[in-house]
Amino acid sequence: MYHYSSSAEIQAYIKAVAFHYNVYSSITFNTLVNKAVWSEEYATWTVSLENGPDVECDLLVNGSGILNNFKFPDIKGLDSFSGPVLHTADWDASANLSGKRVGIIGAGASAIQTLPAIQDTIAHADVYIRTPSWIMSPVLESMATTKGNHQYTAEEKERFRSDPAFYLERRKEMEVASNKVLKAFIRDSDEQANLRTELEASMKAVISDPALQAQLIPSFEVGCRRLSPGEPYVAALQRDNVTPVFGDVDEIQPDGVVSGGVLRPVDVIIAATGFDTSFRPRFPIVGENGVDMRELWKDNPVAYCGLAVAGFPNYLVFLGPNTPISNGSVMGTLEATADYFVRLVQKMVAQDVAYFSVRADVQADFDSQTQKTMQKMVWTGSCNSWFKNKLGKVIALWPGSSLHYREVLEANRWEDYEWKHRQSNRFAYWGQGFAKVEDNGDGDLAYYLHAHEPLPLEAYYDAARGRGAGTSPMPSEFTPRKSPANEVKE
Repeated sequence: MYHYSSSAEIQAYIKAVAFHYNVYSSITFNTLVNKAVWSEEYATWTVSLENGPDVECDLLVNGSGILNNFKFPDIKGLDSFSGPVLHTADWDASANLSGKRVGIIGAGASAIQTLPAIQDTIAHADVYIRTPSWIMSPVLESMATTKGNHQYTAEEKERFRSDPAFYLERRKEMEVASNKVLKAFIRDSDEQANLRTELEASMKAVISDPALQAQLIPSFEVGCRRLSPGEPYVAALQRDNVTPVFGDVDEIQPDGVVSGGVLRPVDVIIAATGFDTSFRPRFPIVGENGVDMRELWKDNPVAYCGLAVAGFPNYLVFLGPNTPISNGSVMGTLEATADYFVRLVQKMVAQDVAYFSVRADVQADFDSQTQKTMQKMVWTGSCNSWFKNKLGKVIALWPGSSLHYREVLEANRWEDYEWKHRQSNRFAYWGQGFAKVEDNGDGDLAYYLHAHEPLPLEAYYDAARGRGAGTSPMPSEFTPRKSPANEVKE
């Protein structure tokens, strides 16, 4: 059984959160960023907008993410197709697929979600599969009471609202399922072998034809490409009105798709072909010495912990190169990153810092350690994956678990940055030496004292006797001298 929300439900929740916390008042919509340029003289970023005046800021945070620029396949003749060409990341909600012949190009996460959603209403679908995917079975077996996607009942929803402990337990169950996967992603590990055996068995159980099993069950390592919870997709591929087509697409003609020299007529093409995953920004970001990050990252995007870039002061980014986007819960990763940004900005403000910049040698060490770790991971395996660049270097994933990522950020490695203070003396912000709690006027000036159990009388007797409870007597050089006034009679 599955527990997945629809995109509409997820979007509705995110919008509700944004309205509740008044985030919308700080957002400018429908505005294209043309360029961002760093000024060392003023220690500010100037952001040029297409539909408004330039904006100056002390800190530039890029929250556009990695999967933000959808990409159509580079296939000969795509522009010549006479019918609609849809992309799963730019879906036309008005498109009517009922009774249509559909060609789906791609077999990754997007296709896995799309096919089961349309299979019942279309006349026929050809699904073009160049590389198969490992399909996960359900992960929450404790709730496996029905087949298909679970719809929470009114009673279940009420219990979530009225029983916080139960809600937290269920939430933790889901999170743990995502967070405990790292050992299985180590190549040649027992956990990887066990997971492979498990997934092969579960896929064979839902694929009846041995010939189709051979084509749909991957030969590469489990996790080398993104794992997908897609048993409904596998079931849909075996329906009478669906034909899986294995191999490359040769070309698109006005009335259909050609693969293996065979033309298959279709009315609609759906490109489930993902995004530009190069990490290159979609607009110029110009840092120190006029360096444009788009050129710097043209072939080899490198960042510090996926959140800062050497040579780009006061610049932070969510989900940059080598962050945990497939190592556990992405939402947990985003929260950890945001918390880190807040702590960094608090230090910046409190210590009157003009700008910070991650050290180039530190960034190089991070990149070196990351790639060393990757040599033992399935992500450097035999598959083609957007986790890797053209040279086979893993540029997308963190060198460890999502929990490890949290642990590293929580250590606040401020020594990894260069700090430029607004005044020549870095301690000038001390002023007259008053603590913040003193400036508050009504603050607790003894906040460091806490309630504690009193010392038991036995401790005084033990000390006087020269021994600790349950220990040998103290050495003579540590034995307190006795005087007639303080002798303790036995």
